Amino acid sequence: MTAHTLIGICGVIGFSGLALADRTPWDWRSLTDVPRLEESMQNGLRRGLIVSDSGLLSINDADDMGQVSLCYAEGTLITPELHQAIQDALQAGFESRYNLGGRWTSTAAGGTGGTGTPITLSWSFVPDNLTVGSGTAPGGTGPSNLFSRMDSLFGAANRSLWISQFQSVFDRWSYLTGVTYVRVRFNNNDWDDGAAWGSSGANNLRGDVRISMKNIDGGGGILAYNSFPNNGDMVIDSSESWNSSSNSYRFLRNTISHEHGHGLGLSHVCPQTGTKLMEPGLNTSFDGPQQDDIRAGQANYGDPSENNDGPSVATPIDPIPGGAQDPLIGGSTVFLGTISSPSVAFTTLLSIDNNGDVDYYSVVTDQPRLFSVSVIPVGSLYQDYDQNANGSCQTGASNTDAAAQADLVLTVYNTNGTSILRQTNDNPAGFNESITNLLLGPAGTYYFRVSENGSPSQNQCYRLEVQAQNTPLSVTATDGTLTNQIRVSWTTVPDADSYQVLRSAVPLQGTGSVVATINAPTTEFFDSPPSNTDVYYYTLRARQPGSSLYRYITESGEPGHANAAPVANAGVDQTVTDVDNSGAEMVLLNGSSSSDDVGIVNYRWMEGVTLLAQGASPTANVNFSVGVHTVTLRVTDAVGATHEDTVQITVLAGGPSCPPCPADFNDSGGTPDDADVTAFFEAWNNGEECADVNLSGGTPDDADVTMFFELWNAGGC
Repeated sequence: MTAHTLIGICGVIGFSGLALADRTPWDWRSLTDVPRLEESMQNGLRRGLIVSDSGLLSINDADDMGQVSLCYAEGTLITPELHQAIQDALQAGFESRYNLGGRWTSTAAGGTGGTGTPITLSWSFVPDNLTVGSGTAPGGTGPSNLFSRMDSLFGAANRSLWISQFQSVFDRWSYLTGVTYVRVRFNNNDWDDGAAWGSSGANNLRGDVRISMKNIDGGGGILAYNSFPNNGDMVIDSSESWNSSSNSYRFLRNTISHEHGHGLGLSHVCPQTGTKLMEPGLNTSFDGPQQDDIRAGQANYGDPSENNDGPSVATPIDPIPGGAQDPLIGGSTVFLGTISSPSVAFTTLLSIDNNGDVDYYSVVTDQPRLFSVSVIPVGSLYQDYDQNANGSCQTGASNTDAAAQADLVLTVYNTNGTSILRQTNDNPAGFNESITNLLLGPAGTYYFRVSENGSPSQNQCYRLEVQAQNTPLSVTATDGTLTNQIRVSWTTVPDADSYQVLRSAVPLQGTGSVVATINAPTTEFFDSPPSNTDVYYYTLRARQPGSSLYRYITESGEPGHANAAPVANAGVDQTVTDVDNSGAEMVLLNGSSSSDDVGIVNYRWMEGVTLLAQGASPTANVNFSVGVHTVTLRVTDAVGATHEDTVQITVLAGGPSCPPCPADFNDSGGTPDDADVTAFFEAWNNGEECADVNLSGGTPDDADVTMFFELWNAGGC
């Protein structure tokens, strides 16, 4: 049996301000070619409707275009038998949502995988005069006049303008789904190789989707029709005014976009409410595919981020698209899934298929940060029914709640892509799943996974929001402020239940050893390092619920060192003489040889419990009595650490007390007299030191007597 394809046909409805809005409703009876078209369809039926293995209907005729879908002008009066023939061919028990027919199973690019798998689809224009259509299709067969007609409408010099409208349609479907499009131009012409209509796509020769134009039914009525996969060819009615520039040629673009929707395997959906591109009648009140259409395209071919089903192919969360993936800095938020202009309500660029699909996303952080991530189901409650065989829309069927099709699960993985840091599935379908203030550290690439719980019957669109918190994370370590200890303190990490303190001799992260495990909410630890003179570097790791892994909160070690006690030096022992025989002698105490790493702030001199002197100066003058004294010096540094040293001070008694003036030898204070002479000779005879008047240092002699009397005769010194 000959293999046949499905065809989608679109008529005119709701032109929304277009010049075509004043067209009268299309009445099959007003078309001169209705008898021939009806006869052709009836003959096709008489030749026999065949049910294929896939459950789709096809017509057992070598030149037919297979099953067709009719969309018509509002108010159209249709021959029931004709419409029944067309719709009987189309309807095959679609579900009450977007109506998916078959998907492409092979293209010029090769195999296409299973449902939800992205494909590459080529497209091309056929050259003029190529015979297109079929005997059973609307308008029959005839030569394509695409280029001559469109050049006439737009002007020969503006061919690129109308071609760009087609290109924009394929670009839009590619932007919204997992389909990649490649335009084929044979020998650098604007058309393909001109192979017979219905030929399969071939690389560099012709597209999988071929676009042609011919008269179908005159102005109004049928605008175009399109085959279903694995064909996808399109015939456009040349009788329409495709050069209407209203809303950037939306009449042309929405028609092409609708027809290509059939080429992707999308059938008509009801009711005709002007909310879906694939409704039976064309609508130009919106621009391109809408919520239901996008869901359908993504269900068949995945979303634009497919295949991102593992860490190695994760979709980058890049704040600056293009080039290498950039880190997400603190205070910034990235929203994934938002559809750019023209915006589409209640849908996104991201979806989970209903076949166990998973989506991975990667985020880069340049330092440990707190991250918050939410997966938000998107969709609305809307009517989405089948089209009846007579062309009318079903009523009373159940609605589609597009926001609650899947119970979403959010998982965050460590940099290895396998270790789970946190997973949440707290809420039922239709509600957000969020993880807040999750610590991701050290710097590196981490992964978010969106999956589904259970076995949903439809795909689920969603939006992903990722925020890098601006909360500072830090570790501090004291610099010599504690004797023999270092106090390590750190920022509180939300939800953390435990911390690990690591000490290292170098600042590099990951080089230290764990010196303490501290239960939250404590955020400080007093470390006793091996040395009081060395600098150590401290890093900290935190553990949060959902994982046993500890993660760094800083990128490098924080330096700190303990305070070494000062070293006191009271100086060398001293021996002095009471030279004036006063019973005491002044001594200079000197502790300037004492030392400390942070500086000595006080010198305290003690003899026993008696305070002799103290202050910031390392020296002090102290009057010591004749005898031996043990003096203790206590030095105190800026941290309060102390150290002591002792010094011994010996004060010797002085010699005899000689009069200040030898002539007044008895030191009476009066005018020298005979009593002074008597006292001098008594001392001179005894050889006493005071009789050495001339200070010769020897035993008193006649020279001393001579000098004494010189002073005595002079009346004193």
